[in-house]
Amino acid sequence: MKKPSFKVETVLVCFNDIRSYIRNIDIKDFALIKICLISFGVLIGSLLCKNKKAVTVAALICFIISYIPLMKSFGLYLKLKADAVRQSGKEI
Repeated sequence: MKKPSFKVETVLVCFNDIRSYIRNIDIKDFALIKICLISFGVLIGSLLCKNKKAVTVAALICFIISYIPLMKSFGLYLKLKADAVRQSGKEI
C-alpha cells in the first residue's frame, strides 16, 4: 500500500506583516492588544508572589479572553494576505 502524502505549508511571519497588520487594525483590536499585554504583565508579577492566587487567576482569564480574538484576527489577516498574493501570481 502506498502511504498518503501530506503537503505541509509553512508561513514565515516577518516584522513587515506585523507592521502592516497594526496599521490596518481598528481601536477595538488595539484595546485588546493593550489588555492582553497588561494582563500578561500582571500575570508574571503575580506568579512571583506565591500567595496571590486570585490575582493570578483573574489575570490568566483576562489574558486568555483577549489573546484568542487577537490571534484569530491576525491569522485571518495572514490568510487573506496570502490568498491575495497567490491570486496575483507572486511567490510568498
